[in-house]
Amino acid sequence: MKRLLCIIILVAVAYPAFCGDKKKRGNTIFFNDNAFETIQLFDTVIVTDPVTGKLDTDVRLTPSQPFSVNGEKIYAPKKLADKNPKLGLLTGDTKKSADSLKAYLLDRLVDLVPILEDGGYCFSLTNVVINSAGKLVYYDNAGLQRYRSTFKKDGNILYDGSKDPRGPVPMGILDDINNRFTLLIDNMPHVMPLFDNRRIVPYLIPSDETNIVFMVKDHALIVP
Repeated sequence: MKRLLCIIILVAVAYPAFCGDKKKRGNTIFFNDNAFETIQLFDTVIVTDPVTGKLDTDVRLTPSQPFSVNGEKIYAPKKLADKNPKLGLLTGDTKKSADSLKAYLLDRLVDLVPILEDGGYCFSLTNVVINSAGKLVYYDNAGLQRYRSTFKKDGNILYDGSKDPRGPVPMGILDDINNRFTLLIDNMPHVMPLFDNRRIVPYLIPSDETNIVFMVKDHALIVP
């Protein structure tokens, strides 16, 4: 019977480099004139040891997740609220807000296509918080990265990132793209506010709804 090796990595989690100017005091993060109470959670990932080929359980600390903004509780869908009991349980649907965010950003990413090589790319946006006025007030952004998975459109595989031998996006263009992307996020128009028991509340959007994946082919932008 195989045993899974559990490795707990207790490390300081650095803030992603492209999410504006955050200041932390204890468990409070100050960002864009707002104060966010946060908590760090553990995330369990099953990984394959590249040497032995055995499966290991890797337990990691995640970036700090906000649960209140300016003293007001943040709400989230069940799959997030179950992991973080400090979040309120949101009854509304966050997908429309996530789709508005991605559409807004993808429409403006077209301007970046001429300076990118052909291939798959992604922006990993996590911990996106919308306040009770419908304004995006918090996010973590890991910056532009090559997409290391399979890119499909209409059922056809257009790109397999796992077979792309290239390293990270060249630094010569990376900073410019990430800074422009950050400006777009910070100036995003308001989205739909959501209700809990007839009261408008701040809410957290799941990261699987906010991650942005796209492909560049012959100077054209392609989305899944």
